Amino acid sequence: MDDPLAGAAVKRALAAVCLLAACAPSYETNPGYDAPIRVASAQYFDTPLPGAAPDAAMDSPLVTAIVTDTQLVYSGASGLSIQGRVEDGAVAIGLGMPALSNVHWVFPASGSTPEFPGELTWSARVSFDRSVPSGMQAIRAVGIDAQGHAGRQYEQMLCVLPTYPDNLHACDPTRTPPDLVVTLDWDADADVDLELITPEGRRIDPKHPLVIPPMMGMIDDTSPRLDRDSLRGCVPDGWRQESIAFDTVPDGEWEIDARLFQSCGISSVRFRLRVLRAQGEMPNRELVTTLEQGGEFIAQYDEDQGARGGLRLAILDLP
Repeated sequence: MDDPLAGAAVKRALAAVCLLAACAPSYETNPGYDAPIRVASAQYFDTPLPGAAPDAAMDSPLVTAIVTDTQLVYSGASGLSIQGRVEDGAVAIGLGMPALSNVHWVFPASGSTPEFPGELTWSARVSFDRSVPSGMQAIRAVGIDAQGHAGRQYEQMLCVLPTYPDNLHACDPTRTPPDLVVTLDWDADADVDLELITPEGRRIDPKHPLVIPPMMGMIDDTSPRLDRDSLRGCVPDGWRQESIAFDTVPDGEWEIDARLFQSCGISSVRFRLRVLRAQGEMPNRELVTTLEQGGEFIAQYDEDQGARGGLRLAILDLP
């Protein structure tokens, strides 16, 4: 059963935070779509995360721990579980990424935990905007008491990866990025496929994702492969993107196609092809876009479910 006293305290904390932040009445209608993160069932504030910086003197209520499902996230990822603990003087938690934006979210601290006397637990479901830069990024949490006072912020570093494969280079520059990446993304929940035709005439697509075909049922682990079949069967997966990475640039003429395999009830789909090549020497070697091309599928004319060839977007004469 919900504790009405705790609920009233959270409301007082939200009101106090809003007063201290000089919120305009419109804050309640701003959904935070342009924020670097979005937090489910939380209140959005178009103001900086309150509280002292993580390296400041101790100030209660303190967040004592942050735990995440993983420290590897992608720009545009949704539903990351973030949990933590806070001193029991807190009634709410503020969450934000101050290095990227002067906005934050507030939600209630939940219940006590016998393993950590004097502390409360909290949890949040966090989605990351596609504008969040790849690399090591800090997310911060802060405890807020019933009077709206915020303690010292607690910082957790996350590795934000680009949506295309980069061999974790964005977060660890000592790791060598692929020499070549081909990636296709689109703007609606339709089943669009990236396809490549090798110099030998073999088609690489989500149903045949390996560049080096299996031999006697054995798969060559070194083979470049398409990373996913996004929107397969019209099931939304949050990606709308397919990519393939080559650790070493292959030789010959490679054709790149896009196919509207299934429209999934969408009338039109805009797409973007990018080709990225690694430039520079380690540890400063980076993937750079060398080709970018956009287009649009009209479902009435372009949906084909594999009945004919895809739309030719580019021909790469490699290396």
